[in-house]
Amino acid sequence: MSSFSTRGMFTAKLPDLPYDYGALQPAISGQIMELHHKKHHQAYINNYNAAMEQYKEVQLYKEC
Repeated sequence: MSSFSTRGMFTAKLPDLPYDYGALQPAISGQIMELHHKKHHQAYINNYNAAMEQYKEVQLYKEC
């Protein structure tokens, strides 16, 4: 789910769902579940990783 990198920071990775995208049909279509997981949740992961990278840069700047 995540991997450690320099200075104890880690990069998050979107985990696979433990079930098929179509498992919740007919309540939620498999197509919507796939879109939600691969696009919506991936955006959260990408934004988190970008924020952590910025945080790391600020911490390095503070140490100088």
